Amino acid sequence: MKTIVLTLHAANTFRNIFLPPNSVIDRLSKNKNLKIILVVASSIKNLLEIQHSDRMKDKNIILEVVGEFKPKSFLERSFYFFYSYLIFTTTTKTLATWGVRADAPPAGGNRYISVIKAAIASTFGKSKWIKRKFIPWMFLKIFRKRPHKALFDKYNPDLVFLSNIAHFPDQEILAEAKRRKIRTLGMASNWDHFNKYFIAMKSDEFLAQNKAIFQESVDLQVYEKEKVKIVGFAQFDPYEKIEKYTDSKDEFLKRVKAEPGAKFILFIAGSVHYAAEPDAIRALLKWINQGEFGDNTYLFIRTYPGVDMSKFKEFMDNPRFLYDTPPTIANISGMRYFFNQMCHADIIISIYSTTLLEAAIFDKPLVTLGFDGNNKIPFCKSILRAERMAHIKHLIDDGYVTIARSFDDLYFNIKRYIENPKQDRDKREKLVEKMCYKIDGLASKRISDYILEAVT
Repeated sequence: MKTIVLTLHAANTFRNIFLPPNSVIDRLSKNKNLKIILVVASSIKNLLEIQHSDRMKDKNIILEVVGEFKPKSFLERSFYFFYSYLIFTTTTKTLATWGVRADAPPAGGNRYISVIKAAIASTFGKSKWIKRKFIPWMFLKIFRKRPHKALFDKYNPDLVFLSNIAHFPDQEILAEAKRRKIRTLGMASNWDHFNKYFIAMKSDEFLAQNKAIFQESVDLQVYEKEKVKIVGFAQFDPYEKIEKYTDSKDEFLKRVKAEPGAKFILFIAGSVHYAAEPDAIRALLKWINQGEFGDNTYLFIRTYPGVDMSKFKEFMDNPRFLYDTPPTIANISGMRYFFNQMCHADIIISIYSTTLLEAAIFDKPLVTLGFDGNNKIPFCKSILRAERMAHIKHLIDDGYVTIARSFDDLYFNIKRYIENPKQDRDKREKLVEKMCYKIDGLASKRISDYILEAVT
C-alpha cells in the first residue's frame, strides 16, 4: 500500500480537492491500495467533520491536524523577507507601495521599504542559481525546527501533494519531504498566487491551472518547463454540466422572495477593496426604481459569508433590494446557491475578482467597476490599484472585460447588456480560453491522475 500526504490548510482549497463531482479526493479514495493522510489546520478539521463527515468515515483517509508555523526569529523573518522579494512584478509593486485593501494603511504602513524590495529583485533576483539552488539550501539551514518531523516518522509517505504550495505551512511540509528525498507534487490554490512573491521551496513537479500560471511558474518561480503540467481549475468542473446543480429561475426567484419573471442585477460586494461601494449601490437602485432597466428588476447583493449586513441598512427598506447572506462555498449547498445566483443573473456587477472568470464561463454580461464613486479619493484607497495586479492585467490588457469608468459608463453598459445579453460573447469565450484552460469537467481527473502517476 502506498501512502500520500495531502495538505489542506485553507478553506479555498476545498473547491479544488473536495467539492467537484468525482473530486480529487473521491477519485483517490477509490484506490484501496492508497492511504491518504489529510494534513489540515484545526479550522479545516472542524469544517471537514461538519460538512464532509461521510467522507471522513472512509477507512483509507486519515485526518492529521497540525499547527501553523510562521517565521519567528530575526534570522527567519529576515530570510523570509529577502527571498520573498526576489521577484517584483506589477502585483508585488502594488502590494509594496499602495496595498489593495481600502480599510488598511498602504502596504501595511511600510511603503518606505518598497525601494529595498525592488532592489533585491533587480540584483539577487536576476540569478537563477540563487533562486533554484541557494534559496532552497538556505531554507533548510535556517528553518531547522522541523515541526512536521513526527508526522513523517509516523507515516513515511511515498508522495506529498501540496494543494496550496504558496502558503508557508505547505513550505514547511515540503521542506521535510525534501530532507527525506520524498517525491513532491504541488499546486497553487488560486490564480493570483504565483505572481506576488517568490516561493522558496519547489515541488518536484507542479500543476498549473492555466497557461498564465504555467508561464509564471517558469519565468518567476524558475520551474523547468518539463516539470509543469496544465490541468485546469477543479473548482470549475461542475460548470460543464451546470444544469445538474441549478434550479429553474422561477424556483430561485421564489426562494429569494422576488416577483415571478423578474430580472436581477447581481452585485458582488467587495467592500474591503472598494471604498465607493455604497455610491454604486445607490446609483443602481435609483435607476432600477426609475424603471430604467425594466419594470420588474432587482439589485441582488452577494456578500461574503459572515459579513456584517448592517452596512447595507440604508438600502434594506427598498423593495427592489435583495440581500442574503449566502452559505459558505465549502459545501455542496453553498456551491449550488452560488451557481443559481450566477446562472440566473441577467447582468453581473463586480470589482476585480475571480468572478470575472466565472461570469465568462456562465456567458453572463459583466461590468467591472473601474472608478471611485462620487468623491475623489487618494490612490491608496482607489479601485484603480487593482488594475496593476498581474493576474488582472491578463484580462484587461486584451480588452476581454467591460470596465465602467464613470456612472454614465456604468448606466450605458448595463442598458446595452439588458437589451442584448449576447453582446461581447466572443470576448467572454476568448477570456475562458485564455484563463481557464478547459471547462470539460475533467480537471479533477487530470489532477488525481498526475497524483496516481507520481505515487506509482
